[in-house]
Amino acid sequence: MDLEGISAKSLFLLVENQNNPSLEFKSIQAYQDPYFLNTYLEKDKKYRFSIGPDSLGLPVYDLANFDNQIGAEIPVLEIINLKKEEFTSKHSVETFFKTKLWIWVGLLFVAGLLAYMCVQMMKEIKK
Repeated sequence: MDLEGISAKSLFLLVENQNNPSLEFKSIQAYQDPYFLNTYLEKDKKYRFSIGPDSLGLPVYDLANFDNQIGAEIPVLEIINLKKEEFTSKHSVETFFKTKLWIWVGLLFVAGLLAYMCVQMMKEIKK
């Protein structure tokens, strides 16, 4: 089952087994595609890297719980040869309605249709 593009903290899975014998799940495994970032950073310069929407909050890590297990000698990160690659979505969907104007036109059409139906019903009631 491929759930690409879904971001959630929990997942509810409902199996409709109908009248078949009961199913017993021995294990359920979930995997995430690995993502890599390669970059070249120069010494004594400060860098800030962020990705995602601005509304996304900062991550919260539980590194404080492992403070006593992290050694004083942490290896230096060496990153070289930054290459910019354009991201292309695997599932690009072309939509006809690309502007808000279509939504307003649709809303006005539905409102006009409802008004017409109301007027016709009122005429029917008066007969």
